[in-house]
Amino acid sequence: MMSSSAEPGSYTERQRPGLTTNVATALMAFFLIGAISLAIAIVPPESAMMPRCPIRSLTGFYCPGCGLLRALHAAAGGRLVESVSFNALPLLIAPFLPLFLKARSERSRWIISAAMLVIAVLFGVIRNIPCHPFTMLAPHGE
Repeated sequence: MMSSSAEPGSYTERQRPGLTTNVATALMAFFLIGAISLAIAIVPPESAMMPRCPIRSLTGFYCPGCGLLRALHAAAGGRLVESVSFNALPLLIAPFLPLFLKARSERSRWIISAAMLVIAVLFGVIRNIPCHPFTMLAPHGE
């Protein structure tokens, strides 16, 4: 007779992902990769098709995410220097992602998340300072 409680990390028959779930996930990944590839091939990052930041449009200030879509577009196309010129925040946050994924406790994840949030907020403030070294953090091509 099977016990009613499963071991941690194991699936019961009812919880196990089925073939339909796996096929749907694979199809979504296939179409997402195709859409990204098509966007990289067709739409240049300086294009008017790239949406303008609503915070920038409303306030005139660069938010931490301003230029992020263009940066990801350039990075996906292998243009890393151009990517950083649009938005350097992914470069600043990247070292924390492996730490976050490897964190074993909830407390560690909260601390790492708070550190990433502080970096993002400071980045948003610093990139709006209107003097030389800081203006280099503003997204180019906007």
